[in-house]
Amino acid sequence: MARTKVAVIGGTGYTAFELVRLLLRHPHVELVALTSRSDHRAAGEVHPALDGLLDLALEDLDPVELGRRA
Repeated sequence: MARTKVAVIGGTGYTAFELVRLLLRHPHVELVALTSRSDHRAAGEVHPALDGLLDLALEDLDPVELGRRA
């Protein structure tokens, strides 16, 4: 089965952290982006519990760019 590509908007908050934790364990999901308007650090710097588990940096929301990753 193909994996569904997912982006999480508002990646600095607690809800985003919990969602990312769940998505990382889901066998049919590929996390392709985390967005934030102002914070562009690595996901592991924003949420230390994700350090080493997720190789993404937070980025500005660009719907066109996110659509290309789908």
